[in-house]
Amino acid sequence: MTVQEIITEIPRLTFRERISVLEVITNSLKAEPRPLTENCSYRGASAAEVRGIIKFPNGHIPDDSEIDEMRFQALKEKYLQ
Repeated sequence: MTVQEIITEIPRLTFRERISVLEVITNSLKAEPRPLTENCSYRGASAAEVRGIIKFPNGHIPDDSEIDEMRFQALKEKYLQ
């Protein structure tokens, strides 16, 4: 059976049969890895390419409390505007 034949048969099915077909299609899609399309911006990067991406200008690596404070400040700016 071709895809076009399947598409024309679907409206003729009962509600329960269509739900069953939908579940089978959904499960089959979950089982397969998602292909990367040309429109996808993720291409992967090596460790060498991303090294230093989070460096701070003064060379100081913030600790957890400083990161929490930066997050708080960013959220404060976002929601108080």
